Amino acid sequence: MLSRPCLNWSPLASIRSWARERLLKSVRYHHGLHFSSVPLQFGMNPSRVVIELPAAAIAHKTFLGYLTKSYQRYGFKMAGNLPNAGQIMAMSDMARLDFVKMDAGAALRDSVVKHLVAYAHRLKMPLIFSNVSDEAQFNALQQFDVHFVQGPIFDAHPVHGR
Repeated sequence: MLSRPCLNWSPLASIRSWARERLLKSVRYHHGLHFSSVPLQFGMNPSRVVIELPAAAIAHKTFLGYLTKSYQRYGFKMAGNLPNAGQIMAMSDMARLDFVKMDAGAALRDSVVKHLVAYAHRLKMPLIFSNVSDEAQFNALQQFDVHFVQGPIFDAHPVHGR
């Protein structure tokens, strides 16, 4: 049985695919080493860069530990986005993150801000409440001695020309 020739095949695409695979394999075990060259090329120290890990990475303890150590070894700071408030309880068992982030709206809705702040303080881990969307959320967080916040309320508003 004859097969139809692949009309989309090109040697260049094949080479790109091969190079991409080699790059991914080399980065697989040395994330921090490979990525530390990027800020250095721009004259920036990796210690001034914070890499945020998504909530999905926080759920995989072994992977989280490996990634965190790999990047921190080369000077990067690491932040983890908590998918839910309960995840902070497992933080002491995981790799040592430099920052922990939690959605402000979810923490306020679930009435866990006070407990999160206390536990993060015991771990000596800065806790950042993200996605603060309005002044009411900001004021509510301030009642619990929250030190780090970020979100759309703090975005610079463009000045409109006349």
